[in-house]
Amino acid sequence: MYLLPPPTATPTATPTATTAPPTPPALIQSFVWDDLNGDGIQQAIEPGIVNLAVTLYDGAGSAITTTNTISPTGLVTFTADAGTYALGFALLDGFVFSPPQQGADPAWTATPTRSPAGRRTSARSAGR
Repeated sequence: MYLLPPPTATPTATPTATTAPPTPPALIQSFVWDDLNGDGIQQAIEPGIVNLAVTLYDGAGSAITTTNTISPTGLVTFTADAGTYALGFALLDGFVFSPPQQGADPAWTATPTRSPAGRRTSARSAGR
């Protein structure tokens, strides 16, 4: 009779499915304000513009959705998947776009446009 040694526990590599955590949605925000002095730079006294249509465009320039500013600060917010986007801004009657890129700090300067571009956008009454 031949005796075999007792079996030993040998770990085996068992494939384990791994799932990457979902990518959180991107938050895209901009401000629209009444550029009272027409300099294209937002000052604390310059009010936001409410009820202005803002359109979100994809990287190819196709409109995805449009919403209106609702905050008295002129804040508009979109939520989208991570990617490349641009914003387009309607122009209210009696307003003109402020001059673009007018300051050293791009976070506070206007980039007005009706079609894809822009971060902060200002408009001012045409009579100013």
